[in-house]
Amino acid sequence: MGMTVHIQEGGSKEKAQYKIVGTTEANILAEVPKISNESPVGKALLGKKKGDTFELRNGAGESVSYMILDVI
Repeated sequence: MGMTVHIQEGGSKEKAQYKIVGTTEANILAEVPKISNESPVGKALLGKKKGDTFELRNGAGESVSYMILDVI
């Protein structure tokens, strides 16, 4: 927890940056969005390192692959 993670969706140029925090600190509207370690994205990122990939289901139920570009 407390790490900032840069990710990129597979096959896309779009990048995102998140800070993993506890549930009481979560604030998706912050300059660097703060997501809970208990959220789907937060759970998927915990324990990962630069270069790792992970998958999540989107709203349509399709599996989407992401790569971790950096962990700070």
